[in-house]
Amino acid sequence: MKLIKCEKGHFYDGEKYSSCPHCHQSAPDFETVSIQANSFGADDETVSINEVKRPSIKEISASDDEKTIGFFGNFSEDEEDGRVDPCVGWLVCIEGSQVGQDFKLKSGNNSIGRDKSMDICLKGEEVSRIKHSIITYDPKNNIFLALPGESHGLSYVNDNIVVSATVLKKGDRIEIGGNILIFVPLCDENFQWKKN
Repeated sequence: MKLIKCEKGHFYDGEKYSSCPHCHQSAPDFETVSIQANSFGADDETVSINEVKRPSIKEISASDDEKTIGFFGNFSEDEEDGRVDPCVGWLVCIEGSQVGQDFKLKSGNNSIGRDKSMDICLKGEEVSRIKHSIITYDPKNNIFLALPGESHGLSYVNDNIVVSATVLKKGDRIEIGGNILIFVPLCDENFQWKKN
């Protein structure tokens, strides 16, 4: 190997390249790749693979006409079709294993449990795996409700047990399996998503 440093400070193998491949100055179209067969457990011999095509920067640029779009977060099936289920409020964990984490609420039922399939996934062995509790947003009446889930786990709103639908107000504290969450509505008397 003949190590050469180009004008811009790049190092390259002078035996393989006539000029710096990092600067893309007349990089060869083809190169020879050598593989030591003993690295695969065979006898000592060199296997050569000739004429491996290396595309030039111009070829790469010409084929890249589409724009790159960033991906942030998870999309539901509706969002993939261009329809978004808008946020109507949040639950923010203030005590428990996920302190500081917020959970987006959507219109309709929001199932809470330990399983990743739940709308709101809370950690902790005291949290039931499936539907420990349900938070519902009713857009017709513009109200939020806390409901008992389908498990044996108990839920509390402001230290009162939830045994039937309980209307939620801004700042209410919801306790689920050792986690305490504060309710923060987006939709209220001042704002509501318009139906299209």
